[in-house]
Amino acid sequence: MTSSTTIPGLAFYDALINNNIVELKRLIELHKIDLNARLSHVRKRNHTDLCPVHLVAYKGNLAMLHYLIQNGVNVHQPTCTLRRPVHYAALRQQVSCLQMLLNAGAQIDARDTFGNTPLHYAAEDGDGGLLSLLLNNGACVDAQDITNKTPLMKAARSGKVWAVRRLLLFGANVNVKDRNDETALHFACRQGSTEITRMLIKAESRLNAQNQIGLTPLMESVSYNQREAVSLLIKQKDIDLYKRDFSTGDTALHIAVKKNYIHIVEILLRAGNWYIEYNYNNLGESFVHDVIAYNRMELLRLFLAYNYDLDRSAKRYPPNIQLLSSSSSSSSAATAAVE
Repeated sequence: MTSSTTIPGLAFYDALINNNIVELKRLIELHKIDLNARLSHVRKRNHTDLCPVHLVAYKGNLAMLHYLIQNGVNVHQPTCTLRRPVHYAALRQQVSCLQMLLNAGAQIDARDTFGNTPLHYAAEDGDGGLLSLLLNNGACVDAQDITNKTPLMKAARSGKVWAVRRLLLFGANVNVKDRNDETALHFACRQGSTEITRMLIKAESRLNAQNQIGLTPLMESVSYNQREAVSLLIKQKDIDLYKRDFSTGDTALHIAVKKNYIHIVEILLRAGNWYIEYNYNNLGESFVHDVIAYNRMELLRLFLAYNYDLDRSAKRYPPNIQLLSSSSSSSSAATAAVE
């Protein structure tokens, strides 16, 4: 049970930090110290609110941790942010300390205030030893934090190739969405790691998944000027170049034009004439309107090189939309005739 008292004095703190078990024993016997109490005197502000077991796990003092466990310390002890000793060991890649805590019964999937498990921290950091220890001991591979992010998402966001590969090997779900409706592929495309993007595609990530504002992984890679990711994505047979965001109806090409990413625009234009001809937003405006509005002369020359007809109507739609429009007009005419 957690004591409500605190441990006074810097001498005890220093003994913990310096792994001085002899001095620690002397102080415990002298002051009858409760090892589950919080440290009241520390030399670093971020050590405030910690108990001895948190600090020792964080510092990686294995012999000291063994002594504390042998003397009945609570290995489940939370801080005010609900971080347990296992979190502190994970944060500093203290593999041996983490193993000792798990052997002593610590919960492998304990969550802190932010919903992070030790695996979230290991995945984001990319530490191979820590990640392997957690996965081999049954850590939940798809655990979600308070924003619904999984360890795979955090590894992808941080560009940790080995961590992504390991998580996929243990069956991580590539299509889980966070609270912004983003998948691991969104994070990979934004971050720009071609290798991670390729692994996620191979693992059958949904290429055209849209987040809360309608952006697909392709649109994210365009927004962040990630050329290699864009080149890789447009080669996929199921990629939808015409997906639009939910506000303006802009496609990947509109985004590239507005940001003046000339190389990205050219990569997209290689998709063919159909893409050039029928790329309109919700207003029925083609990307050429953006070229003119933002005075992108170099882009204008590029479009002309791809034989774009500047006399083409801004309101020209693909045949299926034209057909719907014609049907609607015919229906209106027929209704008027009946009336």
